[in-house]
Amino acid sequence: MHKLLLLFIMSGISSILYAQEFKIDGQLRPRLEVRNGFGQLRPSAPAADQTAAFISGRTRLNFLYNDAGNKVKFGLSLQDIRVWGDHPQTTLEENNNFGIHEGWAAILFSPEWDLKLGRQEINLDNARILGNLDWAQQARSHDAILLNYSGVFNLKAGYALSAGKESLRKEIYTIRNYKNLQFLWLNKKISHITISLLFLNNGMEYTKDSSQTGAAGRAVAYSQTIGARMEFRKALLGFNMEGYYQGGKDDVHHTLSAYDLIAEAVVKPDKWQVTLGTEILSGTAATTTAQGENRSFNPLYGTNHKFNGYLDFFYVGGRYKDNAGLHDIYTTAVYMPDPFSIEAGLHLFNTMVKVVDKNGDQLNRYLGMEADIVAGYRLSPVVNVQGGFSVLSGTATLQTVAGGDKNKLSTWGWLAVNITPTFLHIKK
Repeated sequence: MHKLLLLFIMSGISSILYAQEFKIDGQLRPRLEVRNGFGQLRPSAPAADQTAAFISGRTRLNFLYNDAGNKVKFGLSLQDIRVWGDHPQTTLEENNNFGIHEGWAAILFSPEWDLKLGRQEINLDNARILGNLDWAQQARSHDAILLNYSGVFNLKAGYALSAGKESLRKEIYTIRNYKNLQFLWLNKKISHITISLLFLNNGMEYTKDSSQTGAAGRAVAYSQTIGARMEFRKALLGFNMEGYYQGGKDDVHHTLSAYDLIAEAVVKPDKWQVTLGTEILSGTAATTTAQGENRSFNPLYGTNHKFNGYLDFFYVGGRYKDNAGLHDIYTTAVYMPDPFSIEAGLHLFNTMVKVVDKNGDQLNRYLGMEADIVAGYRLSPVVNVQGGFSVLSGTATLQTVAGGDKNKLSTWGWLAVNITPTFLHIKK
């Protein structure tokens, strides 16, 4: 047994010596949060309106092996996600906190082409439709096949097929995830302009015939997301524009017709970045819902925490799903005098369709205002401290569509330490 282990270690060392690159790094990211209206308006009843405080943490160990001579690249990311105190200190309990965040291999056909297989993060453009959701401690990765090209232009073509287990016959897929997914992304930079095009086909399993038992009554509904993003950068000025249309069928096989539009102006003087922007996500009126139509845009698998305020009232964690759409007018200012950074943002939220209260009276479309502030200090290249505070003042309209008490401010504060050491890096 000892000889076998020694042989394995020597074989691993031999492979490392022949590799063009081998890297081991890690991450420890504890984060304290104090939630008092995070993601939803506070409840009216004092007994239910209690502030939550906890520390969550992510621990990762990452491996990267790159051997162009043998046309292979391999990545592995192990992570443990937990809330401090969620397990007894002296009792061994089964849990799902530890797992493989990424485990992939890339076949290197040429310097321009590769095929990446396995569990992997996928980030496209600004991560509005596909992103790794790194803010969440668990983050997001996909079990997928990804064809990559980087040359005259950039191309990514992805395919994923999901199943709950190995089976002899078709099984019901009960995990709330896509049943299958295909996408094609093209990207090209021309002078000061970068243009991206996206086509994504999203398949969700649903109950087609409730009279049929088991998998016989299930089918897959497909929606298509088509769109483009354009970025312009020259000297101190920049402009971003993007638009997406969703059609086909939603996850309960209702007819889907929705859109998302974003426009931003960016100014970047020395150590500053100021952005003024607006995003419009279409919504569904109550009369349209009754007709079995869905006109609400779904950002799907994006890093939604980046958008529409850090309090995560909209499109995060399944919130605001049966929604009236959103018109977000926002501005952010970032000041970065290294090693410090500070960001301040303001959002004005409105619905995109008419909202009526329980008495049938039409309400103003204004949902409320949110202010965010984030500050950071980089103690060293591997140690970064960051914290933030957010506050939202809601209206009767927000109370109607999302519940809670409009007369109470929603607040959230957090403090995180991000430690990212590199233990070993060999590069030839």
